[in-house]
Amino acid sequence: MTDGQDSEWVSLKDASTRAGVSISWLRKQYRNNGLPTRETVGPRGRQKAVPLDEVKARASIFTTSPPPSAPFPAPAPPAAATVGPVPHPAPAPPELTAVLLDRLFEAQSRAAQAEAEAAYLLLKLDEAYAEIEQLRAAT
Repeated sequence: MTDGQDSEWVSLKDASTRAGVSISWLRKQYRNNGLPTRETVGPRGRQKAVPLDEVKARASIFTTSPPPSAPFPAPAPPAAATVGPVPHPAPAPPELTAVLLDRLFEAQSRAAQAEAEAAYLLLKLDEAYAEIEQLRAAT
């Protein structure tokens, strides 16, 4: 990852478009995960700018996780054959179903983001260890 010194600094909107991520994701990155920012003057006043190379690197980590093959896991096969009809639960009201689906998709999204952030932190840890080894070798 770069430290942002030699990178092209772009607005959040431009970084979002060029890296294929949302502006809200970029905001989370600089608020919670240390993405460097600068204040710049844009067409409507002051705005944040971010290093494009760093954004692309973080976005590549975020998007390299394979998407799940299906939003829900396949049901497990029955343990033993049952005799007679199997009672089915009454269907949930559509409003409840929509709420539950929204919660499941939100949880799935949070899990994917957590995995991406973990991969990013492991990468940063490896970089820190490499820097420590360089400092030890220099002394």
